[in-house]
Amino acid sequence: MNKEDSAKVLNVWSKENTIYQPKKKELLLEIIDQAASLFAVGSFYYFILNFENITMDFVHGGIRDVLGIEPDEFTMEKAFQIIHPEDLACMNEKEALVLNFFLNKIAREDLFNYKCVYALRKKHIDGTYKTILHQASVFSVSDDGKVQQTLCVHTDVTYLNIPIDHNVSFISTKKPSFHYAKNSGIYTIIAKDSHGLKNMSFKDMFSVTNQFSN
Repeated sequence: MNKEDSAKVLNVWSKENTIYQPKKKELLLEIIDQAASLFAVGSFYYFILNFENITMDFVHGGIRDVLGIEPDEFTMEKAFQIIHPEDLACMNEKEALVLNFFLNKIAREDLFNYKCVYALRKKHIDGTYKTILHQASVFSVSDDGKVQQTLCVHTDVTYLNIPIDHNVSFISTKKPSFHYAKNSGIYTIIAKDSHGLKNMSFKDMFSVTNQFSN
């Protein structure tokens, strides 16, 4: 793991999303489990990331099947350690885009209507890399309007041969969806779907973004 790359991600989160007025919220794990299963087709796990202290509030047991890791071993440091070095090197840019979208591009009442989606590679305990579809949605917002917790669902989509192009999508079934690609070092919108992506498969979604970015 390149500690400088992981530090860049932490710096983005700290700079753009420092929480001064945290909100108390009880985790209703049965409801969360049902919601997470709607995100995933195939082997998956999910976790709740708390931005107040950059810790995992909960890690789902499915991580054993996907990555061979015990839930209590999956800390933020561990998460950075097993990301493919190429993906970690540009993760700070993707996360800066994500926070800018949620905090500056949409109305506060729409925070819970979107999920961000991108692909990355994570190393299994056996040394092989799995292609992971990362889907993150806002789970709670602090009293000062920052993203306090996110529900992150990681689905093993290695079998789909999804390209790792570092594109980022913001998907909603109620609002317009947006797809971003990096051009000349800057993320720009490459596609907009005014009808949402409710019926589009993961593989079709990535085919759309590749069509616009090539």
